Amino acid sequence: MLTCLPQSLCSWDYRILGARAGASAITFNMMSQQGTLQHGGDLYQIVKPTILVGRWTLESGGSVIGTAEKSLMIRHYAVDTGGTPFSVQARLMSSTFNIVVGARNVGEVRKMHPFTRRAVVDCSNAVDELGQLFAFWLCALAWRNAARSD
Repeated sequence: MLTCLPQSLCSWDYRILGARAGASAITFNMMSQQGTLQHGGDLYQIVKPTILVGRWTLESGGSVIGTAEKSLMIRHYAVDTGGTPFSVQARLMSSTFNIVVGARNVGEVRKMHPFTRRAVVDCSNAVDELGQLFAFWLCALAWRNAARSD
């Protein structure tokens, strides 16, 4: 299980505890839907090539390592990080997201409490740790977007 703690009270950047690879973190660019993902000693860029399309790439050294594509009108992402493709699907009327491989629910991303930004990623090994971190980044982005629209 990965424990995701905000860097500060009002921050959307997180440090991640419990990663097998060691120190991990995610960050968001201030005015865009892009950011970074640190996994152990590796740093990845999360890039949104166009502003209108819900598509992100996970990049390292200029090479695309993974992709995520948001479905229109719903909080559902198709994700591929080079291993098993999976999806991240919002639960109805909830801030929790399921991590699904095929038709099987293999994990979830959830806030620890409705009034906090602290969160956990509880997922089986069906999705590798880098994929779980990318899934968390997408969920935190959805939470940040929802908070900004309120």
